[in-house]
Formats: sequence, C-alpha cells, structure tokens
Amino acid sequence: MNLNHSLNAYKNRWFNLSGLGLLKVCGPEASKFLQGQLSCDMTVIQPGRGLMGTHCNPQGRVISLFYAANIHNDFYLIMPLDLISTALSALKKYAPFFKTQLQDATGQYSITGTTEPPQNPDIAASIDLSSGLHRTILLQPADTTNGQDLSTYDEWHMLDMLEGIPFIHHETSAKFLPHDLNLPKLNAISFDKGCYTGQEIIARMHYRGNPKKHLYRGSSATRLTPGTLLTAEGNPSGAIIDCSQSMYNNLYPLLFTANEATVASQQLQTEQGQFIQLQQSE
Repeated sequence: MNLNHSLNAYKNRWFNLSGLGLLKVCGPEASKFLQGQLSCDMTVIQPGRGLMGTHCNPQGRVISLFYAANIHNDFYLIMPLDLISTALSALKKYAPFFKTQLQDATGQYSITGTTEPPQNPDIAASIDLSSGLHRTILLQPADTTNGQDLSTYDEWHMLDMLEGIPFIHHETSAKFLPHDLNLPKLNAISFDKGCYTGQEIIARMHYRGNPKKHLYRGSSATRLTPGTLLTAEGNPSGAIIDCSQSMYNNLYPLLFTANEATVASQQLQTEQGQFIQLQQSE
C-alpha cells in the first residue's frame, strides 16, 4: 500500500502536541548567543516562523534536536518534554558570556499540530515540516482550543516515524552525529553560517567523510525504547532513535540508525531478541 495514500485519514486534522515543551531564550544578545551554539542559521528565521536545528557538543554529537521559532525576537526551542532539562543545562554553560536569559517556558504557548492550512489569526508562530502531509506546528495563546476535538500527540509522533523525522530524547542525547539522523537532508544543518559548537566535526563529515550509519524507517511488534541497541547476526549494528507509542498496520513505527551492510542482511534485532522490520521507501 502506498504510504501517502494510506495516510489520507490524517489529512485536515488538528493535534494536541502536549508531549512537547518549550525552552525560551531571550535578551538583547539571544540571537548572537544561539548563532554560536546551534546548527541552524538564526539570522534567517523570520518573526512568527521557525525551522529545525540542533545543539551539539564539541564532539559534534546531538545534545538536542528541536524546532526553533522566533516570536518578537524571543526564541523558543520546541522539543520533547523529557529533553527540556538536559537541553537547558547544556546551553546554560555558555550563556554567562552573553546578555541573554534561558528558561523552561512550557505552557507559555499552546503547541498544536495541523495537516490543514491554519486560519486562526492568533498564531504566534508556525513551522512547516518537511512532510508529505504538509504538517505544521503552531504556537498559539495558551488558552487556544481551535474550536474542535484534537487528535493525540502519540498520533502526531507516529506520523513523524512514518515520514522519517526523528526526535532526540533524554536517553539518546549526545550519542549520535547529525549525519546518523539524516539531519542535513532535513535542513537542520546550515553549512554556510560559520562557526558553532561541533561545527568543525560536522562539516568535516559532510565534505570529506563517509558516514558509517544512516537513518532508516522500520517497525516492531513491540514498543521499543529510544537508545535500544541493535545487532545483526550477533554483531553490534546500530540503535533505535525513536519509536511510536501508537500502532500503524498492527506494528509500532520507529526510526533507527545502522550501517547499510547490516540493514541489507534483514536480520536486525535488539539484544533482547525483538526483530526490526525495515520499512521500504514508497
């Protein structure tokens, strides 16, 4: 069955994204501070808009993966709730050198998702995803209801898995390179903005390296935890990046990173023996 056709049931829907939180960065040097830390180019984010980005450690590994939004020159990083404290602690290490403040701002705005063109005039920011369903994440006033019943965050997260859009969680923070997660193709990395933490390693991998692992879509008969290690014929192969909490076609969609040779063997499984079924590209 064609994936795009089978996802038609999720068109023209609204989703309650209560599984996501907000990290706020504000102050007169907020943009300058973030420009030197994040992989995305903060100078191109227009007010009321946003884009995907990462904060990496000096070894180029992804501490947090998020959507960054600009609201009146204050910046909000949208990410899973379980990653907010980790991301906040990592960024605060560099903040004392700038006129900026960082805080957990979860609840300041209502976070919703939609697969139809948003019409509400009270939208503070909208972020278009690289998605066949034309999905959009919206930040709206905290009491916004959009006048209708909302689908769940788990359903939205399932669509992320099916469309190959990863998120980093507490268990997987600082364990993967951006290329392991397909982030250059998702436009989460700017190779023109100049220096930022981890930039030298990330650029070297992009221009001179040969990434050993890639991101793949898969599924499992059981829900798997992000960070779960994978083996192929008893040898270490990769790891689970993210896994849906909702089933699709009686399986749990997931994203994993592994090297091409072991994926081709079709023998991927967890160390506990759960097999991973590769989702072929549509």
